[in-house]
Amino acid sequence: MTGAKLSSLLIRLEVELLYAILNSIPPVQTIPGHVLVVGDIYLTSQDAELSGPSSHPSACALACLVAAHNVPVTLLSCVGDDALADHLRDHLQQSGVTCDLLGIHEWKTFTANLQVTEIPDREQRKALAERYADGRRRRWHPDEGILPIDGMSEYQAHLQNRAEKYLASASLAVFADFGLGCVAEPRALAAVAQRHGVSTLAVRGADAAAGYGDMSMVLHWPDDDVFDQVSKITEDSCF
Repeated sequence: MTGAKLSSLLIRLEVELLYAILNSIPPVQTIPGHVLVVGDIYLTSQDAELSGPSSHPSACALACLVAAHNVPVTLLSCVGDDALADHLRDHLQQSGVTCDLLGIHEWKTFTANLQVTEIPDREQRKALAERYADGRRRRWHPDEGILPIDGMSEYQAHLQNRAEKYLASASLAVFADFGLGCVAEPRALAAVAQRHGVSTLAVRGADAAAGYGDMSMVLHWPDDDVFDQVSKITEDSCF
């Protein structure tokens, strides 16, 4: 077997193993009428200490906001493979949030101290531009390489499938997209939500994907008062 064929075989086996691992993760039990929050988790320095209200409307902060209204809420997102992710899970559960958080192997939870940036090597940038010529987002840490959840990868497919499952029992769906890769296909999610009669709200940062035109409402961060609007919509949709 040539080196190229062996490399291809190993990659295929790794992907099959990843699929098997992801498929073995059981879904969480949702409460009928729950608010489903799907999207990127981004923690400011204050958020990382879990010491008070967040100033950034990532999926984590929005789920806590909904829970503060005594409304059942399910958070679907990804986190790193680190101690911060464990603390975050505990904090969310104590706040009344039902969590389905996918831990990315050998990755770090996004914080303000771990910025996304361009890698310095020109040849790597060129290769990435060709690989993602379809316009999908490309995000990477300067010290860790490319996000494994970039593009319609196995991780994103897992999140997408779980979101479609949880939408069946939701009363409202909130999608937080700050360009970190958790929301893969917003058009597909909007279509599933419409089929179940679920209202949808998108919170978009500057690096968010396209495809939110079919959402019931779209807010833009930092231009819109996201926390106030989400509070009002939660109350209107769930009381």
